[in-house]
Amino acid sequence: MWMASLHCLVIDDTEIDGQRGSNRAPMNPNEPIVNTDIEAAKAFLYVHRDTPTTQRNYTKEIERLILWAINVKGKPMSSLTFTDMDDFVEFLAHPEPVSEWATRHKFPRESPAWRPFNMSVKPPKKEGENPTFLAGLAPSSRLTAMASLESFFTWLIDYGYLIKNPMRQIKTKRKAVRASQSTEEHAKVERYLDEHMWAAFQEAIEMMSKDTKKDLDKYERAKFVSSLMLLLAPRASELANGRMNDFKSEGKLWWWHVKGKGSKSAKVPVVSDMLQSLIRYRTYLDLTPLPLDNDDSPLLRSVKDASPITPRQLNLILDGLFEDAAKLLEGKANDLPVSDFMSQAEFLTRAAKIRQASSHWGRHTSITYSIRSGVPKDIVQRNARHSDSKTTDGYTHEDEEHWHNESQKLHV
Repeated sequence: MWMASLHCLVIDDTEIDGQRGSNRAPMNPNEPIVNTDIEAAKAFLYVHRDTPTTQRNYTKEIERLILWAINVKGKPMSSLTFTDMDDFVEFLAHPEPVSEWATRHKFPRESPAWRPFNMSVKPPKKEGENPTFLAGLAPSSRLTAMASLESFFTWLIDYGYLIKNPMRQIKTKRKAVRASQSTEEHAKVERYLDEHMWAAFQEAIEMMSKDTKKDLDKYERAKFVSSLMLLLAPRASELANGRMNDFKSEGKLWWWHVKGKGSKSAKVPVVSDMLQSLIRYRTYLDLTPLPLDNDDSPLLRSVKDASPITPRQLNLILDGLFEDAAKLLEGKANDLPVSDFMSQAEFLTRAAKIRQASSHWGRHTSITYSIRSGVPKDIVQRNARHSDSKTTDGYTHEDEEHWHNESQKLHV
């Protein structure tokens, strides 16, 4: 089975590398020659070199498609038909076998253990049953993938690499996915760390080794990351692309200026706890306590060479901490008396859940905690940079909690 990230993938079979793709157009003499599907993909991605987040998102969708084409269909990407693309969208929802297409933990893209999907584990409902391993994209993510690949195929046609766009004729599939998305959008957001999970995450940070300078660098960075996650509700790409002088003062007020989703510029109030965390981290780095306008050093930096970390590196850092937090939660479950099996089950479920977490769960956690802390919903919406108030509504659970609590009056 061919399995590697796009820039590590080597296909040494001319039957599936795209040189003989049935959808290939005659050679275009006006553009640099690309012979294979991987070369064509890299040419497309090079166009987006100035927008790393966009380039990274396209890379993710394209490599899934190429790997699926050669492994499942046994053909190159440049031979895929309309019917194939319909099948691919179904595959994105349920990649099988999960053990070959997904991993529970994120690995570097250069690692042989890397896989194109993340695996989640559903705990068994009954004692003696095995856990269920799941992977696949939600409807909103599948729509994003479809839009990205349609743009990719359109570019390949304009470049002179392909004859037709196999994404164009799957409108019915797009409507079906969009219909399922409507249910997803109005669902309550559950991918956040509850109070026990967040406490375990903080404890995992405090348990980090502090024996060497490198250990201390990692520890201080982790504490700073946890503050950013909880107090600013950032996306991973915003932290990776962030600079110290994104924190700016306007009179006595400090604001975090950020370019977010869709390259939209915004600013978020910097609360007192966040300002203290910023001062602590910068002081540790031997920088001025608060950033000057000309301080464009990385917000989060590698402990090796002080270069900016990538979103994937950020998630790898957090993966280790989430795993340590999961073990702490499992320990709490084991410390409970056998008679308290309900609490045991809850802690074990929290452990399984936090193993599925990513940096984006920090954003969900921040928004959820803001609402529960009594911050007015319109302020939460502005701070989270939600264009639609319905998105913010997904983080409110009061009605359901009241409903559930009142129902507890019924006893056997």
